[in-house]
Amino acid sequence: MKRYLLIFVLFLFLTNLIAGELVQEGNNQKVRLFNKTNGKILTYHEVRPGKNFQFSTVDVDTVTIYTRIIAESFPVDYEYRIKTSEKILTAERSANSSKVTRTLDGKAVSQYNTYKLGIDDDQRIIVTNTSDYQMVIKVRASNGNSDLQDVDYVRFSPQGFTTTYNIDINGKTYTYYSAEEDVIRIKLEGPVLLKIISRLIFDDPLTSIQNYSYRIFENNEELAYFEEEARISQAAFNPTTPELLPSTGDINILKLSPGIHEISLCDCHLNREVIFRFYINKSSVEFFEK
Repeated sequence: MKRYLLIFVLFLFLTNLIAGELVQEGNNQKVRLFNKTNGKILTYHEVRPGKNFQFSTVDVDTVTIYTRIIAESFPVDYEYRIKTSEKILTAERSANSSKVTRTLDGKAVSQYNTYKLGIDDDQRIIVTNTSDYQMVIKVRASNGNSDLQDVDYVRFSPQGFTTTYNIDINGKTYTYYSAEEDVIRIKLEGPVLLKIISRLIFDDPLTSIQNYSYRIFENNEELAYFEEEARISQAAFNPTTPELLPSTGDINILKLSPGIHEISLCDCHLNREVIFRFYINKSSVEFFEK
């Protein structure tokens, strides 16, 4: 809950000129799916039978709702209800088992279904699972031709850090950064989208899951607090010290308003090693401070 409140504050104070936002309400549990074809981790939110998924729109033209079903056998038919400030809609869908996607613990999941909803004014939307099956959901917003999920990013190197890690993922080498006892410092000019990929380093292969967190500050004020659940990656490894096992990558995106931003990133666990990789959208401008 704390994480979503902090992100909501980011939306209010940092993103006045970036249109097409969705602000999630509530604390639906995250469900992460694995696509074996492209190796990507997909994040959805759980909606159990009779339960809701709620969000508010800000300057959005269209909302696309993606749903899947987690079940023991397929095909199945399911439905869910969409309540806006203007109307109540019912979506009826058929779900077939996905051949390439499973939950991280190996459960069968359906292919995704979509529902596009036109939005006239900012409003609160409630999606209710009216079926007997466990449903997972994610939503995307678009404003005109701008889909916030379809952004081109380029790699960005922070100005202040302590250590670099070269992580091999499917034959490619990626540089990650760690601050150890200091902070990672970044200077950017907005408007800009800052994409952060974080991984926890495991030193015990028998510990497959651990929680970690980190904080983002600007001018000594906390902007965001992110909590993640880390699992040992099956694709990533450190060729220099293979006994240290990186987790799968967790992704968060900050949307910063026009002006210069001097940001510091603080790892909240001094006894655990968290590494980071950064990207910015191509249309933004970088400021380097040597």
